[in-house]
Amino acid sequence: MAAAPVSELRVVLLGDSWSERSSVGNFILGKTEFNTEEEPDYCQRARGLLKEKEIVLINTPDLLHPNITQHKLREHVENCVRLSDPGPHVFLLVLQPEDFTEQHKKSLQSILELFSDQSFDYSVILSKPREESSGSVEKDQTLKDLIRMCKDRYLEQNDLQLPQLLTHLGQIVKDNNKHLSCDLFEDAAPSLQCDQTSLQPGEGAGFNSNPKTPEWWEERKQEDEKRKQEEQTKLRQLQEEFEQQKEKYEDQRKEEDRMRREREEKERKELEENYKTEMQLMKTKYEEEAREQAEDLNDFKEKYTQDCDALIEMYNKALNDLKQSYEKVLQEKQDHKTDHKLLHDLYSYKQEHLKQELQTLQQKQEKEIHVLQKKHKKDCIIA
Repeated sequence: MAAAPVSELRVVLLGDSWSERSSVGNFILGKTEFNTEEEPDYCQRARGLLKEKEIVLINTPDLLHPNITQHKLREHVENCVRLSDPGPHVFLLVLQPEDFTEQHKKSLQSILELFSDQSFDYSVILSKPREESSGSVEKDQTLKDLIRMCKDRYLEQNDLQLPQLLTHLGQIVKDNNKHLSCDLFEDAAPSLQCDQTSLQPGEGAGFNSNPKTPEWWEERKQEDEKRKQEEQTKLRQLQEEFEQQKEKYEDQRKEEDRMRREREEKERKELEENYKTEMQLMKTKYEEEAREQAEDLNDFKEKYTQDCDALIEMYNKALNDLKQSYEKVLQEKQDHKTDHKLLHDLYSYKQEHLKQELQTLQQKQEKEIHVLQKKHKKDCIIA
């Protein structure tokens, strides 16, 4: 008969690494629902919608831990059964083949048998090698034995796409045609009670020499109810403890935030004070340097002014001396010009005088010559 389609796919994640199981769970849901860094000490459930089908993932704590007690192990399995009610469709065993040992196989087998002796029919192994591993990892005999117990259902996450994984999960549901009915809370009482109602007193002695009476069933029912109430009470206590721890954590976080803010405010004020102090020191330093520079500048200005005044005075004196020298030269030149004129006048006068004297002498000579000529002429005539 064809398997009826399920509206909800319930998958239990088992394995030896919380971070790897959480990583696979987030991969299936397509979002971060499980914290891969912090491992809780209880089962977590997350829901998602894939192809119009709701998928429920129950992530378990480290049930393969070598120091876990049987009481704690049974407590986790019971909680897992409640979270996967009415029963899981698939056990997804997330394993690292490099670390998988014979002890891991025995522990995993014991855990699955706590759920049901048919758990392996609903199980598939997802091998998740370390990141440094590449390609397929060689499987040792221990892992091969576990694969054989799971009816050769084995997948490697390398290059595994989500649709392929969902197809394998759906095939397991199709092969089993139902979810797993866990033996942990089952008892033969309901079926036997149905048989008891159809038997008359004294019948079926060959089947059961000590048939259960209605009082026995009532007592057993009351015990079951009491056990359920105790479990609900314990669950409420766990929830209350969780809320208390959560509240305590929130208070602690708030206190840490307050202390952090106070510390940051104190550091900010210290930085601000240090900044102001540094700025004041720099300001004082620069003012002192500016004052010294101003004093040096004033000294330089005063010295420059004195030197400049001395130079001006020396220049004025030199200019006066030059002026006096020039005036003296001019005066001497003027005097020399006057003397030259006098000499020229004298020379002109003497030249004119000499000329006149020469003319006079010449005239006198001519006159004397004339006189002599006349006298001589007379003498000649007389002779």
